[in-house]
Amino acid sequence: MKYTPAQYAAALAEVLQGKTSAELKHIAANLFTHMTKARATKDIDRVVREAGRRMRRKEEISAADVESAAPLSAKHLHSIKRMLGPKSAIIEKVNPHLLAGTRIIIDEETLIDATALRRLTTLFP
Repeated sequence: MKYTPAQYAAALAEVLQGKTSAELKHIAANLFTHMTKARATKDIDRVVREAGRRMRRKEEISAADVESAAPLSAKHLHSIKRMLGPKSAIIEKVNPHLLAGTRIIIDEETLIDATALRRLTTLFP
């Protein structure tokens, strides 16, 4: 029987609840072995991402990828954290191609793009 990535993700999220780091490594190894046997390794990234999203949603935690042209100050990070709420995880990335400004992706669904690159591409398509 072939399972969809969503089914794998739901099962993984359910199994991972309340596990220790040693147990997590064992579960990850078992998942990889099973998906290799099922010839579904191309979906592993999608399964892990979706399982993480399901677990964060269940715990009511927001995850934000914050991308900026230069490292953000503590003041800016604090204001983003306040905007997202106390239960939030922020992953900061520096991307000099943005020129200036910040791009925030919340829970892999909501995009706030306040970068100079977006403004320039809007002005000069």
